[in-house]
Amino acid sequence: MVGGRLRRATRHWVARVAVVFLVTRLLFVAGFALAQAAMGRPISVGQMMVIWDGWWYTHLAEHGYPPDLTLPDRPRFGPWGFFPLWPWTIRLFDLVLPGGAVIAGTVAATVFGFAFLALVRLFTAQLFGDGAADAAVVLIAVFPGSIALALPYTEASFLFYVAGALLAARHDRWGLVALAAFLACATRSTGIALVIGLVVLGIAAFARRRDVRPWLASAGGVAGLALVVVFAWIRTGDPLIWFAAQRQWDQRFDFGVGLVEGFFVILPDAGAEYHAYAVMATMTVVFIILVALAAPLVRRLDLLEITYSVVVIGMVFAVSNVGPRPRMILAMLPLLILASARAHALGRGAALVLGTAFAVLSVAIAFATMFEPFHVTA
Repeated sequence: MVGGRLRRATRHWVARVAVVFLVTRLLFVAGFALAQAAMGRPISVGQMMVIWDGWWYTHLAEHGYPPDLTLPDRPRFGPWGFFPLWPWTIRLFDLVLPGGAVIAGTVAATVFGFAFLALVRLFTAQLFGDGAADAAVVLIAVFPGSIALALPYTEASFLFYVAGALLAARHDRWGLVALAAFLACATRSTGIALVIGLVVLGIAAFARRRDVRPWLASAGGVAGLALVVVFAWIRTGDPLIWFAAQRQWDQRFDFGVGLVEGFFVILPDAGAEYHAYAVMATMTVVFIILVALAAPLVRRLDLLEITYSVVVIGMVFAVSNVGPRPRMILAMLPLLILASARAHALGRGAALVLGTAFAVLSVAIAFATMFEPFHVTA
């Protein structure tokens, strides 16, 4: 009888997560559609899916990686800055779905996006209870960075792996942690934050009780990074081609110097990339608000979650060409969970104000991303 009630309750919250996820996708579709209309183009969901990195991932899923740094018709930028697991995942979906890589990528992002929010719900419920968990699902679903969960980008799968690793670590399921770290690190370079977090946690665990399991789990993440290197070596003969690709895309550590210039020179003068820096300045303000909300609850996080968050924050703000774009802040998952729980604790009004602000920003940023004259990347 108890098991039956538990199953019914689980189905109930799973259904709520699914409804929230699907309904909130309409915010981003609305922004995309408004931009297409403003450019005088017919509204096309297919075109929405292949903006910016979406084109690269679906192209790689369809055609694979080239043996050289660039594609023949795209000499300036190349595909080797994109880790391979997500294009391979899209290809797997494409094998069983009709319609090609764009449809497969959209379905894959939807499946992983829903699964990610389900893990967010489980994780938050364990820390703060069901009410805070429901609030976290809604607030993260309407957060502007969740634009990436509506596109065939890596975020849906990557954040599913990260959430899985953090949740498994809290239950001492170190084999699952290792697997999730492997998948995260083969999906995007931000996975290194999980590896560093596990190493730091391992130091503390070994000092306290000679426990090496976090270190062993970190080997899963190292193996994921090694997979990327070995694949590049086999395909191109250059195991370090990713670094050359990063230089192509002008992504390098400058410790935020470029951001400071953008915020205090380009924005006031309405210079080149004005709209992109306006979005990042807005998201910096959002980040500060999230930190202020989360601060009273930070002690609820464990060492892995804190270290992961700090490393991601450093990676975002120390590489100006990446910067605090909405989807980059979405990767600061523990921060968002704490901020959501705090907003819930402050009362329905606080959560409503925060959620409304996120929803308005989501539509605006979706518009800016699709509106080509603005040149704002997702």
